[in-house]
Order: sequence, then C-alpha cells, then structure tokens
Amino acid sequence: MGKSVTGTQHADNSELDVTASMAPDNGSEHRRSTARADTGDREAVLDGVPALLEEEEEDEDVRIEGMPEGSSQVAGGIQDKQEGSSLSDTTSNLKYKKVKGVGLLKKLSDACRAITRENTHLMFLSFVYDNINIAFKVAEQILGRKDTLENGTCATAFPLFEASEDAMKTANLLSAFDMAPKLSLGNILLTQEENQYLRTSMKQTVLRLLVTQGSHLFGQFLKNVDVHAPISKFKIPVHKTEIYPLPAMDIDESSRTGNADVLEAILREVGYDMTSESEFSTVRIWWGDQLSVACLCSVSNVRAGHDSRIYSLLNAVFAPGLFHYQMVAVGAAFESHWGSPQSWTQNPGSLYFHNTVLDRKPIVVTSPPPYRTCRDLIFVSLYARVFHCLRLVAGCESLEEYSKLVTFDELSCHAEEIVDQFANPSLVSDLRNLRQQEVKDSAETAAVSIDATSNLLDVLMGPAPSPAPVTEGDMILENAMLFLQDAILLRDFTDAIKTGDSERIVLILKVFALSFRGAGRTKYAHEMLHLIHNIEHVWPKDLRDVIMKNWLVNPTGKTNAFVPVDLMQEHNNFWIKVIYKAHGSSASWEWLAMVLPCIDILRKLSAQINTDLGSCQGSKHTSPDLWKDIEILMQSLEENQVYVLEKGRTITGSNAMVKNAVAAGLQALPGSLKEYNDFFRELQ
Repeated sequence: MGKSVTGTQHADNSELDVTASMAPDNGSEHRRSTARADTGDREAVLDGVPALLEEEEEDEDVRIEGMPEGSSQVAGGIQDKQEGSSLSDTTSNLKYKKVKGVGLLKKLSDACRAITRENTHLMFLSFVYDNINIAFKVAEQILGRKDTLENGTCATAFPLFEASEDAMKTANLLSAFDMAPKLSLGNILLTQEENQYLRTSMKQTVLRLLVTQGSHLFGQFLKNVDVHAPISKFKIPVHKTEIYPLPAMDIDESSRTGNADVLEAILREVGYDMTSESEFSTVRIWWGDQLSVACLCSVSNVRAGHDSRIYSLLNAVFAPGLFHYQMVAVGAAFESHWGSPQSWTQNPGSLYFHNTVLDRKPIVVTSPPPYRTCRDLIFVSLYARVFHCLRLVAGCESLEEYSKLVTFDELSCHAEEIVDQFANPSLVSDLRNLRQQEVKDSAETAAVSIDATSNLLDVLMGPAPSPAPVTEGDMILENAMLFLQDAILLRDFTDAIKTGDSERIVLILKVFALSFRGAGRTKYAHEMLHLIHNIEHVWPKDLRDVIMKNWLVNPTGKTNAFVPVDLMQEHNNFWIKVIYKAHGSSASWEWLAMVLPCIDILRKLSAQINTDLGSCQGSKHTSPDLWKDIEILMQSLEENQVYVLEKGRTITGSNAMVKNAVAAGLQALPGSLKEYNDFFRELQ
C-alpha cells in the first residue's frame, strides 16, 4: 500500500506535486533508474485498491456550517478540552454536518494521473490520440434533453523504448531537416537486394500459411518455419510496454484547430510548461491517423515563423499509425478484387464469387462492411488459393497423401514455386500484352477488309461487324495472379507487425506508396511520401531508430504480440465505449475524463479478482476452424480452373480487368513527387 498511498497524496495535492515534478532533470542516470521503477508504481496502485476500499468507508469529513471551507477545525479539534469553555461558547450555535469524502474511483483516477505526471519528467513519453464518438442516450426526452452523438478525443501516453538523450535532442532534428536532400524515385523503389529480401519474405509467408492453416497436414514443420525465416536487420526486441491512458477530452479533433487544442490539452495534463523554452530542447513524438498527422503538419507550417518555437511545434515529430495503413490496404485490395455483381459468374476468382460460395452475408461494395469482415474474406480466399496452388505445383491429387511423403525442404521449394508462378506480375503483363496486341491486329485487319470489299454507305447502314474472338491472354488467371500477390503482401505486412520486424514493414510500406496511389488512395499515398522521406533523410539516424522501435507496442510483453500504436488506442476506445461508459443521466464527458485513466488498472484488477476467485474464463476466444471453408473454395478453384492457363478467357462488364495497382501508381508518381519536393523546399 506504500506507493498507492503516495499516489493518493499526489492526487490530493496535485498542484504541489506537479510543481515539484517539473523541476529540471539532473542526469540521464536518474531518468533511466526511475523509468525502471515505473512498473512498481503501477503495481503498487493495483495492490492498494483493497486498502482504498477500507479508506472509503472511513473517509468522512465533518464540515461546520457557518465556517469557511478549508478550515482546519474538525469535530475533534472543536471539542478540545484545553480550550473547552471559550471554544464551546464560540461554536455553541454552529451545526455539524457530515460530508462524504472523495469517491474511490476519483481517488484511483487522481493516483493514475499523478503517476503519469511524475513519469513525464522521469522518462521520455510519447503520445497517441484518436477521436471517439460517444452516443449519449436519454430514456425520456424533454425540452433540452435528447439523444446526441458527440465527438471527442481520447489519448494515451507510453514510455519510449530505448530512447537516449542524444536521440531526442531538438537541435539534431532541426539540423537534419535543414540539410535533408529532396526525395528521389530511388528512395521509393526497392533496390535489387531489397526486392530479393521481400520476395523471400513472401515465400516465407506462404510456407507459414501452409504449416499453420494446414496444421493437420504439415504441423510437424512448425519449428522449421521459424528457424529458416529470413534474418531481419531491424527487429524490435520483445519488451512490455506500460500505457498511461489520459482523461477524455471534449474536443473535436477533425480540424486543424481541434488537433492543436488536443496537443495543448495533453501537454497541460502531463505537466509540460508551454511557455518554457527548456521544454523545446526535447523532441516530442506524436502518433495518429492520416488526418491527424496532416492537420498537425499544417498547423506547424502555418505557425512557423509567426509564433514561438514551441508553439510552432518545431520540436514535434508526427509519426503514422500502422493500423490505419492496414485498413487502407485491406480496403484497396477488397475493392480491386471484389469483381462485378453483374458478371460474377464469369469471374470465379473474384471475392464476390467466393463470398457467394461460402454463403456469407451479401456485401455492397459502395457500402463496405467493417474492416475485419473484409480482411477475413481476403485471408480465407488466400489460404484456399495457396493450398490449391500447392496441389498444382506438386502435381498431386490429394494433399493428405502428399503430406505423408513430403519433406520440409520439398515443401519450402513448392512454396517458392507458388510465389514465382502464381504471384508474378510480370507474367500478368505478358499475357495482357499478347491480348492487347491481338485485339489491335484484329482491328487493323477488319479496317483493311472493309476498305477493300465495301463502300461507305454499306458500312454505315449495315450491321456492325462482330469482333473476332480473342485467343490470347486469360483474364481470369491474370486477375487471380494479382490477387495472390496483393493478398500475400497484406498477410506479410500483418505478420511483420506481430513479430515487430521494422525492416520488413518499411519495405512493404514502400510498395504501398505505389499501390495506394494506383488504387486511388491519394491522401495516404501522399502521406507515404512524407514517411519515406523522413525515414531516408529528414529524421536523424538515432531518432529514426527510436521511432521504428516504438511505432509498435507490446502491452503483454509476449512474443509475436506487437500491435500498432493506433490500434492500442482503438482498444482503449473500445473499453471506454463498451465497458466503462456510464449510462443514463450519469453519462457525461466529466465521467469519461475520470474513468479513462483507470481503465488499465481496472482491467488488471478484474483479471486479478477472477483469478483469485477461480472464475477466470480466459481473455481470448478460440479461432474458428477455417478448413471447411478452405476446402469448399479449393473445390471451386479446381472446378473453374482459375489457376490454369486457358487462352481466350475473357470477362465482360465493369471492373472486369483488375488493375496492377503498383504499376499504375509508379506511372502516376513523377508528378506527385515533384509537387512534394517543391513544397518541402519551401518549408526549408
């Protein structure tokens, strides 16, 4: 209870404690040693909750009506025998009233906020925030009271992993910004070595899918998969990330002004002095979605040169949330490969066809379902295609018989063949070029034939000649190959995030910089130019390493349990909206501001009580068995010969031919790249 009592005292004397915590730091050793003690502070608050419950029953103050608030005289002092007569005469006409003390939840909230303020000046904290939509419902409407949907902001602080004093110096950041060269095409395109590493990673992803999704077939090779994984040059060490939820803010952060207000509110909450130039010497890293980052960059650009350095946000670094990149990538792939409902029977490799085969809920692409629904459909289709292609490259009739004879080296070679044969955009380009050339030659031949045999009047009045049948190319196979490439890359990106492989993440983000633009996600494509430029040139190396070690957090401290920073904030939003939100007349932003700093402690307390009472039923559900879905899709792929070349197959209707988003983005890149570099030169 020792440290939890201290936390409560800090909450009750927050002004004194915040002033003390804002004292200048005396050395990096003190910062590092106190950072290691942070976990103990949080555990002490958790251990002290039972004692706070006991204090709650005894925490009653006696207030004397007629005397000013804050008087130190209480019942015991008033009845002091040494001054009994005179004091008794003075207070004979006063009334005594019991007033309930501060509530338990308020004490816990203040204790958590006090710990966050203390750690603000003991370690390097970073901040992530996101909007939250809260529905305040009223059971009985009266004038001035009705259901409302309000927008606010929730934020979380967390300590930066392996951040040094030198890496967080603002002077180094500004110097690197002034000296940064322009972003070149070579910074975006992968080198031959990087491209080879990415292809190897994609083959490893296919191999992992075969072993994990077909565990009843190849489960004996699970250990071999991790041993033969490509070695990453930049992988985040496994560590546990402590999180500090901050009070909810009734601020709409959808505008530039709103984002600026959010930043100032967060800094005030944690005890930063916005008027002190000493705060400017340390870089502050902020995380958010594309809109938040764009608004903050705009605020900094407008204020630079017109306001103080700290209000111009020159010491702020705005880093992206990778979860929002995942959502954009899933949305782009889903829209590209969905197909046309009017011609879905002609396109057995489309997601629309597979959604129908699996008898899932109908989907309207103009009003797409939630992210997880789209991602699950893409992934289950990917799994079925991988197993189907394995059967093709292995030349076997049954995977069960194949699994009894295959070795790990043979399975690895077949996974490599799957990527080379069925996820190769070069083969797609060759097939499409042959078909386009045939169509062009047929049109020229038809024009010559008309000129030679018919007069103009017969051509205009007669029926239109039917086009010659196409004998080159295979639109079904072409679309299926592009899907396999996009889906494997998306699965590889998901796996890289879980394992904390920052090198692989950067390589895939460079591909996304092209595919987002080709798929029409121009805002995120432009944001990718900022990110790649920062990684390559703008951020100093030490600061870049800090950011790449902290754009993923690990709240559990377990292997393969990294999550993007913005996804961690989304989880906090879920808990506050679903579990800890007040209902009825008690629902308010004041309640959210009080309960939000406690949600991490309350979750741990709930788990601890369930464990102690023996009623803990676990924190995760079992993943459903997808093998039946995979088998049905494999049968459909086999019946329609989706991954077998049949020249002359065509698809009619809209969205018949899937665009190669990477190639389309590369064609559209030069103009956007020039605009970006011109704007960056103006900022310099």
